[in-house]
Amino acid sequence: MPSSTVTSQPTHLIIVCCHAIYLGGGSEDGCANESNWLIEPFQTGETETYIRHIEAGVAELARNPDTAILVFSGGATKRGRTSRSEGEGYLAVALEKNLFGLDTSTSTPTSTSTPTSTSTPTSPSTPTLRPRIFVDHYATDSYQNVLLPLIQFPLFAQELQARLGGASVEALSPSPSTSPSDTASDDTAGSQAQVLVMTATATDADADVDANLSRSTPTWPTELTIISHAFKRRRFLDLHVPAVRFPVARTTYIGIDPPFDPVRMPEIEEGDRLRGYGAWERDLYGVGDVLRRKRETRGWDEGAFRVETLGRFSPKARRKVENVLASRGRDDGRAPWESADAEDGTGT
Repeated sequence: MPSSTVTSQPTHLIIVCCHAIYLGGGSEDGCANESNWLIEPFQTGETETYIRHIEAGVAELARNPDTAILVFSGGATKRGRTSRSEGEGYLAVALEKNLFGLDTSTSTPTSTSTPTSTSTPTSPSTPTLRPRIFVDHYATDSYQNVLLPLIQFPLFAQELQARLGGASVEALSPSPSTSPSDTASDDTAGSQAQVLVMTATATDADADVDANLSRSTPTWPTELTIISHAFKRRRFLDLHVPAVRFPVARTTYIGIDPPFDPVRMPEIEEGDRLRGYGAWERDLYGVGDVLRRKRETRGWDEGAFRVETLGRFSPKARRKVENVLASRGRDDGRAPWESADAEDGTGT
């Protein structure tokens, strides 16, 4: 592959928490048509809010184009109906909408470059956001929405270097091994399907990422932004962020709620207090019967995550992230992204 362009490592992780799967649509209304989404009955009328979450994520990335990466976090939670992940669906929305008129092509623009997506042609000075947008294919609940992108951050950072170096990156690594037909059909995904194709074998860029990560100290974020519903703010800032041992003082939360009416909003807040915040307050890591079963029902496969993601780290770094992944609140080791980690190292 071409030699990497010298660029600073990302330090800011922006996470958009996914809530449903956009299948794609051949009609003109696309993501605006709720029938093109896989949603639960209680989510009726909320897909426009999910689009607003996506827009907020891209807007945050545009404000931090040199230091941040954006991750759409959500696994394939409805495998009985599609193997597409929530994160892939959100990326498809961002590409379909060509958000904010910013370039969303994978390649870095030059004076002779032509955008590879349906984006508006850009000048050489236009920031290219697409190389900085990634998908977490694994998360199945709100705790994992935070933890798993944090664990994958070094992989995303290394792949960013490969993308900016001119590599042709087809896979949105780290990604599960799926075939193109598993991801989405032409009928459901439209013209953007090719952007989401993942291959069963690693690309050259993936191999370079693995090689670089196995011999270097992983890069961890120093700043975190989370985008989800406003009524979940306390759940994330009081429970999830402290549980993964990321500093709350360096975390920004952007909450956007659906337009609930004055009667339903208190019901939603009370429901989250009992079944959302309350459940996680009693079981911070989601390892008890109730939250663990929900995770399994949504397709969580810890074995696959360990092989496909943790297996790409150096042995010493792998031990660090495995300890965090397996945390039950009883070990006193530091998470690799905690500030003191810079002193003891996590590389080979």
